Amino acid sequence: MLNYKHILFLSDPEQNQDACLLNLKRLHEATGATITLLQVLRPPTVIEWLTEQQHGVAEIRQKLETASRQDLQLLAGELERQGATVYTRVKFGKAYQQAIELVEKEHIDLLLVNGQGAHGLQDRLFGSTAMHLIRKCPCAVLAVKPHHRVPPSKLLAAVDINPSEGFESSRRSLNPAILQTAQYYAGLTGARMQVIQAWQLENEGYLQVRGGLDTEVLDRMRRELKREYQSRLKHFCDEYLDPPAPESALHVVHGIAASVIAELVEQQQIDLLVMGTVSREGLVGVLIGNTAEELLQTVDCSVLVIKPKGFKSPLSAN
Repeated sequence: MLNYKHILFLSDPEQNQDACLLNLKRLHEATGATITLLQVLRPPTVIEWLTEQQHGVAEIRQKLETASRQDLQLLAGELERQGATVYTRVKFGKAYQQAIELVEKEHIDLLLVNGQGAHGLQDRLFGSTAMHLIRKCPCAVLAVKPHHRVPPSKLLAAVDINPSEGFESSRRSLNPAILQTAQYYAGLTGARMQVIQAWQLENEGYLQVRGGLDTEVLDRMRRELKREYQSRLKHFCDEYLDPPAPESALHVVHGIAASVIAELVEQQQIDLLVMGTVSREGLVGVLIGNTAEELLQTVDCSVLVIKPKGFKSPLSAN
């Protein structure tokens, strides 16, 4: 049974972290997981050059580290009063690199990060640190948008049960994990769970424009394929969800995956999207390549991204 035992929160006190902290507290209440709080500081480069005559490099680093430890201790105190076991870490370097290193060293189950972009970027875009972690972190990543409901009220699991040569093993292994993770998280938070499967005819654009098929034949092919996908998704959810999802919660939508998923997120006012992603090293998740990238640049909600078994970060030491 899925269960989070050790959660890492990548803290950035310059951003609004209220939603992240509420998620963290709710997850601990439900799981009793150990929590590690990480804050990553940029090495003092310009500051170092400007002030080295007065203070020296080591003193500057020490002051920055001390201030950050005090910030983390305040957060840790809130969690410890809730009964959590909390560890704090302060590192220098790039935030996503230090987070991934700690995930691997401490066997983290879930990494929680603020999904907000840098100041001046559109609110709907995920920040660069969150995107790096979504792409490269070996464990599940929960990227929280600060303006969405906490705990989430509506949750959407995006699966891909299309048969496709070359990716069968990865897809078979990740689709059940997406469904079970979504149901597990819905159980923790009380969210209403829905499932989406996007579909199209193979080479549909060519068939429509240059294939010579009349509209009636093409429409009949679409209706037949949609019924097949509806049946597949129902049987798939019945097999892997306990209890099974009601048919009203299953969406089989015609169109390009990234577009129809983003549209359903907006229509249903989804707070959390559970999805798979891709390894650039070739271990492919459910939403592969450009689909996942486009979706993450379009969707306006928090995301919980899980990885296939055996996923290795491209940053991992050989």
